[in-house]
Amino acid sequence: MLIVEDHSGIRKLLRMALEFRDFDVIGACDGDEARAMAEMHRPDIVLLDNMTFSTLKLLETIERLERIA
Repeated sequence: MLIVEDHSGIRKLLRMALEFRDFDVIGACDGDEARAMAEMHRPDIVLLDNMTFSTLKLLETIERLERIA
């Protein structure tokens, strides 16, 4: 699972909660890092904080992540 969240504390809390439930979790702080992590790790699930992005950047990031999948 890839978590994309710009606030490190929230990202860490989500990661700890999900790892406690036996998910393999990686994190990214923005769209560029998310795309790089997705290419390297090929996550089955992406949890994306839409407040991290402007609308256009959000759509662009989603489209690029879909192409990676």
